[in-house]
Amino acid sequence: MSNKSNSLLELFFSNEELCVRDCSRLLSISPSTASQYLDVLVKAGLLKKREFKSLLLFSASQNQMFKQKKRQYNIERLYQSGLITYLERRLLYPTIILFGSRQKGEDDSTSDYDLFVITNQKSSLDLKKFERKLGKIQIFLHTPNEFQKLRKTSPELVSNVINGSILSGYLELEWL
Repeated sequence: MSNKSNSLLELFFSNEELCVRDCSRLLSISPSTASQYLDVLVKAGLLKKREFKSLLLFSASQNQMFKQKKRQYNIERLYQSGLITYLERRLLYPTIILFGSRQKGEDDSTSDYDLFVITNQKSSLDLKKFERKLGKIQIFLHTPNEFQKLRKTSPELVSNVINGSILSGYLELEWL
C-alpha cells in the first residue's frame, strides 16, 4: 500500500465517517485522487462505503485486517513519540507491554495507551511531553514479585497483559 493510502487509512483510525472532500482537504490532495485511494481501500476490505443523500461516506470496516493495521499504527506511534526509549533509559531496560483496546485495535479517539511495565527499578516518570503527542497514557509499574502476586489478586489483568504486545524486554517464565 502506498504512503498516501496509509495516510488516508489513518484518518479512519479514530472511527470517523468521512466524505471524499473531507479526506482531500485533510491530506491536501485533490478530490479525484482521494476518491481513487478510497476505492482502493474499499476494495482491500479496510473501509466501507455508503451513500447518504448525495454524499459518499466512508468508514472503517472494523474487520481483523483493519484492526491489525490499527494495532501497527498504535505501536508505531509509541516508538516514534520516544516514550519506549524514555522508559527503557529511565527504568533500566524494563519489560514494556501494550495491552487493552489500543493493543487490540479496538480503540477510539478517547482511548488511552495502557502500558504494563515490569522493572526492578521503580522511578517517577514525567509523561506530559508524551501525552501531548499521544493522548492519555496509563502506566502500570510493577516489580517482578508484584507481577507474580497479581496472578492471584487480578488474574484478568494478568491475562490481558500476557496477551498484549511486548514492546521491550521479555516475560520471564518464572513470573507467570
